[in-house]
Amino acid sequence: MRGLRAALAKEWLELRRTHRLTVLAVLFVLIGLGSPLLAALTPELLSGLAGDELGGMELILTREPSTTDALFQYHKNYSLLPLVVILSAAGAVAGERARGTAAMALARPLSRSAFIVAKALALALALTLGTLLAAAGALLYTQALFGAVELAGFALVNGLLLLLLLFYVALTLAASVIAPGPLAAAGIGLGGLAVVAITGMIPLTSRLSPAGLSAAALDLLLGREPVVIAGPVVVTLALTTGLLALALAVFRRQEI
Repeated sequence: MRGLRAALAKEWLELRRTHRLTVLAVLFVLIGLGSPLLAALTPELLSGLAGDELGGMELILTREPSTTDALFQYHKNYSLLPLVVILSAAGAVAGERARGTAAMALARPLSRSAFIVAKALALALALTLGTLLAAAGALLYTQALFGAVELAGFALVNGLLLLLLLFYVALTLAASVIAPGPLAAAGIGLGGLAVVAITGMIPLTSRLSPAGLSAAALDLLLGREPVVIAGPVVVTLALTTGLLALALAVFRRQEI
């Protein structure tokens, strides 16, 4: 792919200069550190709410928060990130095409394949680093507040959640190539998010859907035996590869 290294350096510099990398890093750090803290403070928050709002009724908590609560909160907060990914990547191609910067970039010795792959790699690298930050923060703070975390299982959980984010990168990049503008691309990405959520609710499709990654991660965090892991992993890898291939195929033939 001609010009891939230069295109990747350009995409990474753009992530930094537009502060998207900083925003993503802050979000991941907040998820990592905030999840165990929120789990620890929930009983106090509920007690305060009961005293103020329940009109004399008493709220009784049957147990203290635990490591499981902190990890459940981590999963819950991390599950909001696909929306962030979709909104961040929607203008990756459509925005540059509308501004005319895509034509300028391709006028240099840069192949169209390298143009797309560089964007995917830059976003994948940013999300990988962000996941490492979130996981490290959640691990350290959970151990400080509640106790030990099983490292191998927690690493697998973060791998599954990261793979889900990479699927949404591929989905939104394909949408950004096909759609006439960033708003339309974001709409396609959000539609894909809704479809994945629906397939995750249907027993026949949940085991062969990217939503199964999130379900398997939650089972691992809660100490349950996941129903299936291999199926969602294979399907998500295939869909991610297929969507990137679609983006490449359409962009090679597209008028810029």
